[in-house]
Amino acid sequence: FSRFALGADARVVADVPRLGELAVAAEVAWAGNLDRALQPADPVSGGRDLRELGFQVSVTQELGRHFVGGVRYDWYDADLDASQALPLQVVPVAAKYSTLALALAWRWSERQRVSLEFDRKRNPDGRDRAGLPSNLPSNTLTLRAQLAF
Repeated sequence: FSRFALGADARVVADVPRLGELAVAAEVAWAGNLDRALQPADPVSGGRDLRELGFQVSVTQELGRHFVGGVRYDWYDADLDASQALPLQVVPVAAKYSTLALALAWRWSERQRVSLEFDRKRNPDGRDRAGLPSNLPSNTLTLRAQLAF
């Protein structure tokens, strides 16, 4: 089967007096039959091509010499044409994933840091009590230490 992808990204960096570097980044990707992770694209067994679309935007700001804060939002639709057959009707299904991430890092050098990140996720793989698609609770809080030598 055929597959394709088209993407673009950009990043702008500026120095903010008394704070430090401000970075704003964005990217977008449009693809067909390429997903291999969240909802593997299989147009052979599915009987149709799958179209995928995703983007992310992020902002990070140094807060003096030792702290960095950041926010990122990403959104991904694994199947722009998804639908589900219910008794007596076919309804669209939301195959859209998204994450809002908030992070704060403390660094004592360019190569050593400790960061705390909270990810508020929307995951459509859940089901409600009636068996209909629903958000799957999957928020995360991550504490990470990075030491490079």
